[in-house]
Amino acid sequence: MEELSVWEALLLAAGLGIQPVGAEPPSSALRQHLLRPAREAFVLQSQAQLRQFRWDAQAADLQDALKQRQAQVALPKYQFTSVQVQAVDVVGPGMTNHLSLSFQTEKMPQQSAWLIKGQTQLSLFGKEIQGHGETVWYPSLGGVQGWNDSTIDSERWRFKQVSQWIFPLPDGSLPRHFTVQTQTENRSLTALARAKIDTNDLQCQSSEPYLGRQVHANIKGKVQQVTCQRLLNGEPIFETDVLYLMDYQYHLPTGDYFAGRRWQWQVTEFTGI
Repeated sequence: MEELSVWEALLLAAGLGIQPVGAEPPSSALRQHLLRPAREAFVLQSQAQLRQFRWDAQAADLQDALKQRQAQVALPKYQFTSVQVQAVDVVGPGMTNHLSLSFQTEKMPQQSAWLIKGQTQLSLFGKEIQGHGETVWYPSLGGVQGWNDSTIDSERWRFKQVSQWIFPLPDGSLPRHFTVQTQTENRSLTALARAKIDTNDLQCQSSEPYLGRQVHANIKGKVQQVTCQRLLNGEPIFETDVLYLMDYQYHLPTGDYFAGRRWQWQVTEFTGI
């Protein structure tokens, strides 16, 4: 299986249920030094663009999709405001991998959307990787546009289309087996003028719902463990796990399966309204 991108977790948390292809090897110190001014400008421009996001300026099919979802899927009962997940992978004596994922939300002015800010810190086989990003997230629909910046790569992305929507069951849980097919447009910092279209085909299975307080005392309602495999020509190329917060309608990455290995994870912080 391919090594997973640091940023697939942020995309999953945005509710897309998609992942880019595996992460590239960390760049050299010289390349990082040369890219630093460009990365700083990229972040400032991306932040400004995302705060100018308007739903009525999006493609008609995407607007229709949101209307359809809002008509058929009830709004979430609760909204989380901040969450942190810690995961560890004991490789052997003296070698432990660490993964930290943090997310915060804030309401976007004059819109029904939320802005989700995320930070990633990863120590993988002695290599330190850090990143951050933002996503425009709509209840009932998920993430529709965002950006990320890390010591591996920086890119902007936007949701293009989905060929198969997943609707919750009457109790609000996800089906025990389902398929997700989506397309996103990605523009890398090193090639902003050239858009890359990623098509994603995921096969997922969900656990039976259980009480969220078993994961963290502040999580209300029930949750499900969801495991997804990304397929290429019908064959799985990697696997990832998320925790679906049923009453928040949110896919929280756990790092349960990351970089081709099983990790031990826990939600260390959780606040909501």
